[in-house]
Amino acid sequence: MQLFKITSKYQNKSDNIKKLYYKITDWYEAGCYQQPYIDIEKLVSLDRGLITEITKIGKLTTRDIKGLNIFIKNYTNSISKN
Repeated sequence: MQLFKITSKYQNKSDNIKKLYYKITDWYEAGCYQQPYIDIEKLVSLDRGLITEITKIGKLTTRDIKGLNIFIKNYTNSISKN
């Protein structure tokens, strides 16, 4: 299983780091209590066989799923041009 980290710590990050953070638009609907950001810098890999319990706290809306996909594509395109 691969996933991105989610954080609410954004304000004190450098501009270079902020470029890697997707702002979740429908954060309350996603089950969050404050503005979260998805850090797309790297995927975290987890072995499903080692996970015994997952507690679901929410899920992204369709709008945020599409927005995240566009954000990742735009970022990937911008770094491939450099």
